[in-house]
Amino acid sequence: MVGNVVCSHCESAIPADSKFCPNCGAEYEPEKPVSQVNYIPVQPSQQSQPPQFSQAPVQPVIPNMVVETGKSKKNLFFIIAIVAVVLICVCILAIIAIFNLRVAG
Repeated sequence: MVGNVVCSHCESAIPADSKFCPNCGAEYEPEKPVSQVNYIPVQPSQQSQPPQFSQAPVQPVIPNMVVETGKSKKNLFFIIAIVAVVLICVCILAIIAIFNLRVAG
């Protein structure tokens, strides 16, 4: 029967005939058999406790954007008015050009 050995990386018991540690995946390097390892039990008072963190509730950040719907409607009306005036001017110039060609010709 093959005994167990201790992994040199994570110190867990692995079968002696294994090439890799099933716990951490490290390649087996012959070290000490389990029977030769001296384990010292850790008292509960000696165990280190993870630090306790108090987490404040997270509030979403909303940017302060002021949207004025009246301005956007005014801007749209202004743009439409400019386009209409330009089209009317082009039409008037076209009528004058056609009239001048007929009178001259």
